[in-house]
Amino acid sequence: MMALFLVHRFPRWGWLALFYPAAVWQAIVYLGEHYVFDIFAAVCYTLAVYTVIVNWRRIKFKRDSPLPA
Repeated sequence: MMALFLVHRFPRWGWLALFYPAAVWQAIVYLGEHYVFDIFAAVCYTLAVYTVIVNWRRIKFKRDSPLPA
């Protein structure tokens, strides 16, 4: 999640932050701690939560706006 926010905040250099999660993913699969599906599910969950957090104001104000007549 932190890597995504760094990419969002620092578009040019934030991509370097993605190397750490990729290394952790490789290590936990290699060492047998998790399956590849576990990583896939975690990435999907993280992207969904990140999308909601980044778009929270738009979602909230769209929901709280009065209905058109």
